[in-house]
Amino acid sequence: MRAVPERRRLRAAAEEAVIRTPTLRLAALIPALLIAMTGCYAWKVEAAPLPELLSRSEPPATIRVTLGRDYQVELSDPRLVGDSLVGKFSPRDSVTRSVAAGRITKVESRRLDGLRTAGAALLPVMIVIGVGGYVATSEYEDSFDG
Repeated sequence: MRAVPERRRLRAAAEEAVIRTPTLRLAALIPALLIAMTGCYAWKVEAAPLPELLSRSEPPATIRVTLGRDYQVELSDPRLVGDSLVGKFSPRDSVTRSVAAGRITKVESRRLDGLRTAGAALLPVMIVIGVGGYVATSEYEDSFDG
């Protein structure tokens, strides 16, 4: 006689786990999609000369230039005017600044880093899967404790 209520309890626990599974998937999917949509960007050194970089069909909106050994400046809306690189220190800056092109030792632009983006998108999924597996395992073991 006692076996019937135990089976009902196990069946109810199994149905509850099935109901929660889509919720766990959704909880893992939302942060992963948000991270994947925004992406992780990193500064990448440009091999192309500055005139070629800025004359592309879609030039970078912001570049970072290194002057001398270690002084770095970020310029928004960069363009070459004569022998100077002209741009704004921030997108909201109304004042245009210029840097002598001869002083520039390195040019970098922000690009999407696929490996970092994939890692950041998979991390929440792996955490939810791990926690979900732990919870499911502990509930499964608890059902045999009687």
